[in-house]
Amino acid sequence: MSYKDSTEILLSLSAAEDAIMRVVHMFPKVIYMDVMSRTNKQKRVLFLMVVKDGNGKTFVGNITIVTSQQRWVFMKIYQTFFVYLYGTVTVSRFQLAVTDDDVSAHGPFDCLIKTQSCYTNCVHMLCVFHGLIMMFHTNVYHLLPHKRQANC
Repeated sequence: MSYKDSTEILLSLSAAEDAIMRVVHMFPKVIYMDVMSRTNKQKRVLFLMVVKDGNGKTFVGNITIVTSQQRWVFMKIYQTFFVYLYGTVTVSRFQLAVTDDDVSAHGPFDCLIKTQSCYTNCVHMLCVFHGLIMMFHTNVYHLLPHKRQANC
């Protein structure tokens, strides 16, 4: 990002080496996307895209360092970084994208499914843990009767 006075700021850094890119080209049907916090010395947020092969083995397909978890940053990742790194042909082979319930991360992806031709073959779903288990614990678990623990 550049300002009028020629000051430049790095907003995000997306990395994928040849071996990682090859795996995404080989297994593009199902992608898993999530954000990890506090995993590095700088406490930067890492966005990961993971793919799975036919035997169930998972591979990291993309690592992006994000400085802000705003919707427009994720839109830039999907719309620019993914298309540039993997190409429109591979992106058009995405059939299922699995995410957690963070709307700032999956909202832009949902928009691209409806508006950008290389994403129209893809469907977005919440992962089972976030879609069912977290909702159960948030909305139902506290309503259930619980046995009191006996003091030992």
